[in-house]
Amino acid sequence: MHGHHNDTSGNLRNTVEVAEQVRALCAERLYVHRDLAVLSALLHDCGKAVEYRLKPDGSWGHYHRHLGRQPFRAAVTQAAAEMA
Repeated sequence: MHGHHNDTSGNLRNTVEVAEQVRALCAERLYVHRDLAVLSALLHDCGKAVEYRLKPDGSWGHYHRHLGRQPFRAAVTQAAAEMA
């Protein structure tokens, strides 16, 4: 795995940082549904929990790529429509 936060607990740190940034942006943009935006931020990389595996050599590798992305997108879209 290459890129930002590519170490143990990196996905968690990234998720928290994104959620904090989204929460701050929502304070400036009152027209944004804050709860839905923060929930989306918290879940934006949840698939990586099953997508990556720690290899015996200590590096990270792909198990399956983009597992469940489309069903998740459909569920979020439906939830947003119901909240509108």
